[in-house]
Amino acid sequence: MEGAVSAGVLQAWVALVATLGTAVLGLVKYFNFRSRSERASAAGSAFAITVDALSADDEVKQLAGAILLRRFFNAETEQGQKYTPYEREALGVIAAVLRDAPAGTLQKLLADGLAYAPELVDLDLQGCNLQNAYLGERPDRKPDFSRTDFFEADLSGASLKNAVAREAVFFKAKMRGTVLKGAELEGADFREADLKGARFEGANLAGARFEGAKNLPEGLLDAHR
Repeated sequence: MEGAVSAGVLQAWVALVATLGTAVLGLVKYFNFRSRSERASAAGSAFAITVDALSADDEVKQLAGAILLRRFFNAETEQGQKYTPYEREALGVIAAVLRDAPAGTLQKLLADGLAYAPELVDLDLQGCNLQNAYLGERPDRKPDFSRTDFFEADLSGASLKNAVAREAVFFKAKMRGTVLKGAELEGADFREADLKGARFEGANLAGARFEGAKNLPEGLLDAHR
């Protein structure tokens, strides 16, 4: 039953995203020969519509909004407007929603969307629900979460495989089953984090801190002294 519902939702939000995207593209083309500020204003209108979709009662609109937010990270899209003027705002919205979002389709779509942002350094993700998110290396990008604050975030089942997270703060984070294989974690702070089942194979942990960490993988500290 769950699979059938997911398939129906998928088909519906794809259609909705296409409709919204076409409307926004038409708006931007209208402003094409006008000033940069007016083009930014058009992008702002599209951003407001997208954010409103996230708070809709209709799950289909919520999912469409989550997908459309990623377009504000891409300068080549009509929403990106060549300068990605709403990149930081889109990141802020995603983080804000993830602080209260229960695990599920919308939460995972938003969390996965973080990896599409061109700039993730120094990001505030305190208390965010990042369960099962894929934030690792992809064929076209290698996310850099250096100095990002994951304080008390839930990264259970998430993957930062081959990602960069130098001096990232995982203080008191829940990291059960988190995949950190091959990640660049120099100087990262794992104090009081729950690391049960976490995978660190091949990760660079030079200078990382683990004081008070719970459920440390066997041999982890010995391997990185």
